[in-house]
Amino acid sequence: MEIDYSYITTLVVDNEPAAVRGLKRTIEKLYPNMTVLTAKGSEEALNIFRENDVQIVLTDIEMPKFSGIELAQKIKLEKSDVNIIYVTAYSQYALKAFESRASGYILKPATDEMIMKEFNNLRYPVDLRKNNTDIFIKCFGKFEIFYKGEPIIFERRAALEVLAYLVSLNGSPANTNELCDALWEDNYEISDKKAYLRIIMTALKKTLNKYKISDIFIKKQNYFAIDKTKVDCDYFDFMEGKIYAVNAYKGEFMTQYSWAEMKIWQLNNYIEN
Repeated sequence: MEIDYSYITTLVVDNEPAAVRGLKRTIEKLYPNMTVLTAKGSEEALNIFRENDVQIVLTDIEMPKFSGIELAQKIKLEKSDVNIIYVTAYSQYALKAFESRASGYILKPATDEMIMKEFNNLRYPVDLRKNNTDIFIKCFGKFEIFYKGEPIIFERRAALEVLAYLVSLNGSPANTNELCDALWEDNYEISDKKAYLRIIMTALKKTLNKYKISDIFIKKQNYFAIDKTKVDCDYFDFMEGKIYAVNAYKGEFMTQYSWAEMKIWQLNNYIEN
């Protein structure tokens, strides 16, 4: 799968123009859709940082005006979760660098492997979700839905499961028969599955109405779906190659539901391809 880095901005800082050009070329080669800004020194870097939404800063340490470590301290005062990766020819600054909550430390000359290692292990994972809504749906691990950071509590567990199944369809719709077969085909305690589904749909709608988020649920004549534009979801973003979602997937998907196990094979296959 192709990971989408287009929403990540990296700032490269060094007072040596050749070093700036070299790092910029390397990063753009490794991550062709990433935005890479450059600064020839710490003072220019601080100005550029303030004018742009930067998630990663690669900086030299020994520079005029003020050092890379001082630059990091100034940046951290304005945005604490920026990833600072020092790229320097000197090893003696490592302890002081990590005391400033650095994400990484690379000794020059920086190789492709060094840069990739640091970018794959950021201290502060870049977690920019697609729609920037108040609703976040977590599929990796246990299935949960959050509103403004707090988990939504469903009076009926089956209502949460119906929601989970619709989310697993990645925006595609399901009809009554599909939902009944997928969720309760082997449940012989439910004599009339279609009638039971109607009850569960009412409970689902009631909970969503309570949080005033019922518009995420599309319900028409024998047509049920999730409106992907109204939520943020790790699974949806994974399928679009968003880096935070790719990093969040650890081989677990909606672990409380047995029907979701088949999705793991599809996700693993998607990564390989």
